[in-house]
This record gives sequence, C-alpha cells and structure tokens, in this order.
Amino acid sequence: MKVLDYALSALAASTTGAQHAHAHQHAAISYPTLGFDFPLVPHAPREPIQTPSATTLPSRLPAATHHVIQVIKPRSVVSNDQTPDPSKPMLGLYAEDQVTTETTTFENGIDSTKWIVDTRGYGGSGDNPFLRQMDPNNVDVVDGCLQLKVPGGQKYDPENPVGLSSAQIMSTKKFSVGSLEMKVKMSSEGGTCQCGFLYGSDNNEVDMEYLTRTNVSWAVVQALKKEQPIQQVNLNVTTDQTDGFHTYKLVRTESKAYFLMDGELVNTFDNNIPTEPVQAMVAHWTDANPGWTGGPPAKDTVMTVEKVVVEYVGATETFTTSTGTPSATGSPGSSSSAKGAASRGHLPKAGPLLAIAAFCFYLAL
Repeated sequence: MKVLDYALSALAASTTGAQHAHAHQHAAISYPTLGFDFPLVPHAPREPIQTPSATTLPSRLPAATHHVIQVIKPRSVVSNDQTPDPSKPMLGLYAEDQVTTETTTFENGIDSTKWIVDTRGYGGSGDNPFLRQMDPNNVDVVDGCLQLKVPGGQKYDPENPVGLSSAQIMSTKKFSVGSLEMKVKMSSEGGTCQCGFLYGSDNNEVDMEYLTRTNVSWAVVQALKKEQPIQQVNLNVTTDQTDGFHTYKLVRTESKAYFLMDGELVNTFDNNIPTEPVQAMVAHWTDANPGWTGGPPAKDTVMTVEKVVVEYVGATETFTTSTGTPSATGSPGSSSSAKGAASRGHLPKAGPLLAIAAFCFYLAL
C-alpha cells in the first residue's frame, strides 16, 4: 500500500510542478521605472539556470565540485529600534556576543572555506531574457586583491544559449540576519554592474549595485512576490566611486535593510524585507540589458576587491551542495532554486517515470 501511496504522491507532485512552471512562464509582471531614458526592462533576475555542458564551453568551466554550505540558524533575538551605530558590528543593533564577524583578505588567494567561485549561468527567463555566464577564468588575485573581470569586446547574441562572460563569488554560509561589507575600487568602463548582495532566490534578495554606464549606485530590495514592486533608490552618492577604494555595506535584520558607504548610513528600507536564508555574493557582470547594465563593455574591465567582511547572528548547521547545478543556492527544505530551474525546463521530468515504475511494481506484487 505504501508503494501505491508513493506512486500517487509522485504523480501529483509532477503535475503540480508542471503547473507551476507554466504559470511562471506566462505570469504578467509590472516593474517600476528605473529612472533612465531607456526602454523599460526589468531588473535582471539572478536565479540560476543550468550551467552549460562541457561541450558548450570546453575550456571555460570546470566540472561540478562539492562544497560545504553552513546555514546560520538565527537565535530568538529581534533588533531593537535604537539608532544604528555604523562603527559597530551589525550596527550595534545586537549584543556583541550574538554577532560573528568574518573578515576575508586575499594575500594568500581565495579562502575556499569561506568563498565559492561561481560557475553558473543566470537570467534567461520569461521575466528577463538577458543572459550572463559566471566564468572562473575571470576571477583572479593580483597584488593581494581579488579581481573580478568582465572581458571586453563581447557581442550580445540573443540566440546564444551561453550568456555574456562575467564573474562572481558567493559565501559558504547562509544566514537570515547578517551583513556584507566590501572595500572595492570600481571600474570606470561603461556597461557593467559591480555589486555586493545577499541572495537566496529572486524573491529573497537585497542588493547594493554600482552601474558604470551612469556612475550611479543603487539600493535594491527585490519583491517578496511577483505582484509586488521592486524597492530601489538612487543613493545619490556624489563621490567618484572609481577614484580609489570605497567601502560599501548592507545590513539585513528581521525587519529592515540598511545601506552604508564609507561608514555613512545612506539609505534604509523597512517594508517587505525578506527573511529566508541568503548567501553573501560579490559580483561583476554584464548581460546587455539596456535598462540596467547596458554593455557589454568595449574593453576588459576589472572590479578590484581589497577586503570582504561578513557578519551574522546565530549558530551554524551544515549541509553539502554542489556548484554547477540549479540547487546550489537552495536552503534545506527549500526548493526556490529548483523551482526556478524547473520553470525554465532544465530539470529532468522524473516524477511521472517514478510514479509509473512504482505503480507497476505494486501490480506485480
């Protein structure tokens, strides 16, 4: 009887998944203006698609490698309403013994216990057709600094299944309450987005992004649901962000998202803040989206990172995952990335086959 129950459950799950994929592909979505004199194009979704096979990119992408991801379980604490203190971990909103601070410098390369070099492709959904491909060949350490490169002279081809070559690293820790700080020298070459962000899925994301084509930094909180608008604001930073190293920091508590530059609080969002686990990510990318990155750049452009600091509140729980697959950013018990991949038709439709096999086995009994 348990076999029959499994067969019916598997068949029902596969049907539900197909309905979800169909709904995702055809959902109507509205977006607020980005404030540019360009066609209205949505902010690029980041939820990963399947990494191209080795036959597609024979020399650029390594085989999938396993990493240990630590999930931070937040303690039963809630940030209070006191005035944030930018000089303290987590802005002083939590007791110091509740906050863990991890600082990464790059004199000895990239610490693989803290950071994963991303190898996946992103975008390409019905929401946004523009594609970008994270390539480890664009990630390097030079003179003690991390360099994330976007190669120049690329041509955007909407028929090419491989996106524009970009670069990204992501933390081996996932947390609900925490922050990302990075000391960065931005490139001045137009056509890319240089950013730090906290990401769990397209509806669980907080960003601090610098667009080179407009010399503007943006604070962004992605919508929790598709029918909600994206929250985004021009930070009105008057400093030349390409003249040297500047420090960018974003902090996410249970109810607010704070954005800081060079130690000064420049924006706060307190509406519809996501609370599911996220990874800290540092990225430099282009996808030729005329409403966001523009580009691709005419020549090689490099984002130079001197230091990255991650803070989080809570204790860790460990599980194992892989890069190169849509599930790499999914949290335990969560199927956000898997759902995103399924909606794009990249996951094998194994549900019906399992249901049929289980049912035949039941009849044989």
